[in-house]
Amino acid sequence: MISENEALQLIKNGSKCNHAIMVSQIMEELAHILGENAEEWKIVGLLHDLGHDETRDALIALTMETSPATPNFFGPHFV
Repeated sequence: MISENEALQLIKNGSKCNHAIMVSQIMEELAHILGENAEEWKIVGLLHDLGHDETRDALIALTMETSPATPNFFGPHFV
């Protein structure tokens, strides 16, 4: 399994780094509460958005193509 330090190296320059760290802390606490492997859950939290920067534009385009709403339905601050 990838270590926490290796996971941090993968996300450290991404736009979602701070978000991923916060999610990993929540995931770790949930694992403790649910009796699961806290280290695994923490790493999953760190890596859950790993490809975000590479796929963001494609995801937005796909959402706009498949959405029943017009592109201006939600406004630009939601895109």
